[in-house]
Amino acid sequence: MSRNENLKGIVGLVIEEANDGVYFLNLQANPNLPKAISDIESALIFASLDASQVGFIITLNNDTRRAVTFNIYDSFVNGVATDYNTFELGPRSELKVRASDVGANLFFNRGWFGIGEFTNN
Repeated sequence: MSRNENLKGIVGLVIEEANDGVYFLNLQANPNLPKAISDIESALIFASLDASQVGFIITLNNDTRRAVTFNIYDSFVNGVATDYNTFELGPRSELKVRASDVGANLFFNRGWFGIGEFTNN
């Protein structure tokens, strides 16, 4: 489970280190997000917010001189669907990760979802 005690914005990318040199990358909601959405909905007349139509696109940029290996979970990577796949992100390159509908719903239901994991090569 992802932690959010230091999150200042509405949404953040959180990196958690595992014991074996693997880092988990999660999209994390601020714990105040549900109340903010509720307040907005209360202020709307003849309209409502529909979080089921929200999507997330995360661009991972490697601005180092070393390759980074990412294992991406249940997403579209550079436009291709993947349920779990390994990608090597070379120096000065990027991956575009679009969360699946399941990932986006997990974000709103539990406050976070896992994008993937990585190691430094």
